[in-house]
Amino acid sequence: MIDQLVGSGLTRAMVILAHPDDEALLCGGTIAELTRSDVETTVVCFSDGAQGRDEAFKQVCTLLGAQSRLLKFETGSMRVDAELVGATDDLIRESEPQLVITHARSGIQNQDHIALHDAVRLSTRRWPSPAIVLGVEPPISSSDFDGNVFCEVGQSWASKVAAVTAYQNLLDRPYMCEEYLQTRASWWAQVAGQPGALMEAFELAVWRPAGACGGHRRGRPRVRRRRPSR
Repeated sequence: MIDQLVGSGLTRAMVILAHPDDEALLCGGTIAELTRSDVETTVVCFSDGAQGRDEAFKQVCTLLGAQSRLLKFETGSMRVDAELVGATDDLIRESEPQLVITHARSGIQNQDHIALHDAVRLSTRRWPSPAIVLGVEPPISSSDFDGNVFCEVGQSWASKVAAVTAYQNLLDRPYMCEEYLQTRASWWAQVAGQPGALMEAFELAVWRPAGACGGHRRGRPRVRRRRPSR
């Protein structure tokens, strides 16, 4: 579980995502859980997404208890270049987050998600922080996404649903409905060995125990579990 991975010393987290609505759909429950645990959490979105999503983004971050930063890269045109990597470099160097959540590279992703994942990975090789980087499940489920770290979000489920609803009036995509979200969260709970719970899933991208939050653990954590049949 994510709390076992990060330990008790986590105080700063950063969520780096491409578009407004990604934070609500993909990890809104986890953001709420972090802020409920008094972890200083900043959500950075790299594009405004148009359609009024910039205002919705600010409202959602306030709802989840997180700070918000909105950059102005063009939606659909992000690529791994000096500008994008320079932006992720600046975020990580200035804020020194212990935990970073970004897009996973696997699964059904769009160009912006992949480019931002790659830029974050390049930046994390340059600095001693963060100790942990997690890639979040994409909005459309895919067998290519290999979730192996989980966050129990049952206590924050109402906040996640409210966050998604703030965008649903603007976008109304099929994967935004609560039934779909709850089905995914219930399935990941089975994968994690906690049927009946609600989970958000991540892929472990970076784990540096020497600088990990709290600094207690040694070796690679055992976070993989056998999946139940779909």
